[in-house]
Amino acid sequence: MTLAPISPISPGSVSAADVFSAPVNLSGASQVTTAPQVSSNAAGNAVAVWLRATVNDTSDPTICDALDKCVVEASQFNKGTGAWSAPETLSSATENATEADVIITNAGNAMAIWRRTSGLGTVIQASFFNGTAWENTPTDLSVTTGSPRGPQITENSGVFTVVWYRSTSATTNVVESKQYTGSWPLDPDLLTLDANENAVISRVVADGNGRVMAVWQGQLAVGGPFFVRASRLNAGVWSTPVSVSSGVVLGAGETLAPQVAIDSAGNATAVWHQTDGTNPLI
Repeated sequence: MTLAPISPISPGSVSAADVFSAPVNLSGASQVTTAPQVSSNAAGNAVAVWLRATVNDTSDPTICDALDKCVVEASQFNKGTGAWSAPETLSSATENATEADVIITNAGNAMAIWRRTSGLGTVIQASFFNGTAWENTPTDLSVTTGSPRGPQITENSGVFTVVWYRSTSATTNVVESKQYTGSWPLDPDLLTLDANENAVISRVVADGNGRVMAVWQGQLAVGGPFFVRASRLNAGVWSTPVSVSSGVVLGAGETLAPQVAIDSAGNATAVWHQTDGTNPLI
């Protein structure tokens, strides 16, 4: 895995070839790795995570699938020294980790999250970086039932918010969340209040004042239309979900794929994919 930090430049002052430093290998040359993610802060420091296979089943080209075992690894970039740290393994080598993500604060702390599967089930896990070292043992954020998946993370002023979704029956999924304010709460918050809702593909963002917005793809009745659904976390309380889009029954294999962004005043913008019955629209 190779990443290159970008140096700040004046627009038009140099060519594109001058922007990047020489590439640096973060993982070993003989290792099987995939799915890098990176986050940087205002000081120019950064942290990267990726998946490394400890067991790679070559009968399937997909890395970190059910037949493999993968770990989450991390490396930090120090703007002052211009160097990346040696990679560290954050998850258990005897289990399979997927869907890793990471975010770094302006203070230099970071949080990595991922989905871990073992014989005990599937769980969303997190590891905190205090600016010097990663936690020795990751924290379980979700229960192991319902195959929790799709973890997403955002941060504001050192407060981390994670969302994910998991099954509660053959036809329903719920969106859950936890917020780190120096420690993780015992139980997650439930964003989807309708017991019949089938919620997937959750996304989350935070503004500069502690307000958090989550969106997801929700189906309010079995076989019914899909909506883009949204809820805002303000002062520690999630709002009652609202439907952002008009309901559209999608064809097989299609999704609404919602994405969301938020500005410093808490105004959010959502985009999604839906069909008019003939063509896919944004």
